Amino acid sequence: MKKLKVKAVGAVLVPDYEAIEQGVLRFIGRRHDPKAGPNGGWVPTEQAIEVPYRLEYLQELQAGNLEPAEDERPGKAS
Repeated sequence: MKKLKVKAVGAVLVPDYEAIEQGVLRFIGRRHDPKAGPNGGWVPTEQAIEVPYRLEYLQELQAGNLEPAEDERPGKAS
């Protein structure tokens, strides 16, 4: 299966669609921190993550809510 390597942008919470389909609330490039606010919060991880090549993630890339990881950008130095 084809994969995309992406990073989260700003404070946007992009759902991890595979996790949600399994009944788990998770967001791309975020981890839950129970100490962040009264109910916890989703803090950035700054790591690139591989996600399946599917329409939802492509739309998030086009909207600017996700960005390609450095090694996935066109014209990278070899």
